[in-house]
Amino acid sequence: MSWSLLVLFILTFTFLFRSFFCRTKSLPSPPGALPYLGHIRQVSNPAVFRSNLLRWGTLFSTSHIFQLKIGPRRIVILNSEEAIAELYNRRGATYSSRPLDAVTSAFFSEKSTAFTPYGKMHRYARALIGETFGPAPSTSALVSSYIEREALSLVRTIKDTSHLPGFDLGEALGRASISTIWAMIFAGERIPEEKVPSICTALRGFSKVAGIGSRIVSLFPFLSYFGIQDRDIEAAKKARERLIALIAPRYLLALDRVRKERSIEKGELQAAELDKVEPESHARRVAEAQLAGKIDQERAIWLIVGLLSASIDTTGSTLHFTLSFIADSPQVQQKAYKLLSSVCGSAPPSFKSTGLEYIKAVVKESTRMWPVSPTGMPRMTDKDDVYQGYFIPKGTTVLMNIRYIQLLEERYDEAKDFKPERWLREGESLNLMDGVKPCTSFPLFSL
Repeated sequence: MSWSLLVLFILTFTFLFRSFFCRTKSLPSPPGALPYLGHIRQVSNPAVFRSNLLRWGTLFSTSHIFQLKIGPRRIVILNSEEAIAELYNRRGATYSSRPLDAVTSAFFSEKSTAFTPYGKMHRYARALIGETFGPAPSTSALVSSYIEREALSLVRTIKDTSHLPGFDLGEALGRASISTIWAMIFAGERIPEEKVPSICTALRGFSKVAGIGSRIVSLFPFLSYFGIQDRDIEAAKKARERLIALIAPRYLLALDRVRKERSIEKGELQAAELDKVEPESHARRVAEAQLAGKIDQERAIWLIVGLLSASIDTTGSTLHFTLSFIADSPQVQQKAYKLLSSVCGSAPPSFKSTGLEYIKAVVKESTRMWPVSPTGMPRMTDKDDVYQGYFIPKGTTVLMNIRYIQLLEERYDEAKDFKPERWLREGESLNLMDGVKPCTSFPLFSL
């Protein structure tokens, strides 16, 4: 009896303390939520969701923040640059982890860098990736040459096959993205052609089922105990198995080569037993980290698979959107063509080309007008937080309303028009190094 009274006292005290000393407001929420299911109808279709983000952004323009209810989940949407700057920048340690919902966890793993809880291992994995994929990679000249080679190959593919029946620009861009990332991971090695279609299929299969608008079993996992299977979860599992089976063997070959190199140096193995020295690359650095005991094999494989899994929906989609905007803007197309012709002549541009600031501005304007992800990568709170009187519990999924913010007239003149010139200043392309604050005068998605 005494234990029951003690528990009752603690619960009562907690309730009263929060009520009187930690007063918080309820987060505003869009109308139309269904009982138990919440706003699932308004987020399940990507096109409808993008449209709703604009509508909700206007509806909650003065609150900076609102929430969606998706089954038992609560998803907080940051609706202003002020909210993003405060929570993601100044309180970044609380908002740096990634949530793993039922579908995402069927494809990814906590050993995937994107979903590793924020901390020492997260920072180490990010630094390892940054050595090849960061703004100043240690092998920048080589990496640049790989990208230029694959870009030239893409141009030739489009030129030679775009007139043929059944040509799919999105497919061509996706394949080029995968080939480029593969070359960056494996020191310029060309991806085996037979693997590309299967990798594309696996990645697109996951992309179709990923997102916050999950089906019923994803929202209520306990239903799986009654034999009810979720098609999205099963599709994600199959995509993961297929992708790892296609990619992991090449990494394991790199690992074996680096291990043999070390054995040869120690005199434990004959040089003839090594078929080839694994060149300096991201794969080699990952293998060295595994052999040094800094990461395990599962994390090592995800340091390879994770990069390739992000290629189609980022690089490929950005290229697709950019080309679409250029095609719809004859003046932009003509100006870009004249600039490339005057700077590069008949040769393709390279990383050494100068005077192409307008081309960079075209890409930035494309990401502003149509970000690949209208909400950015989801984040998750690592502890309870309060913002402007709104209580945000630990474990809450947090997104940005990039789609809305980047089309605000108060941030951009003629915001709904495609105007690359807005990113130029005295003939130079604006970038973060010019002192422009993140989330104020720069496309959010490009950060």
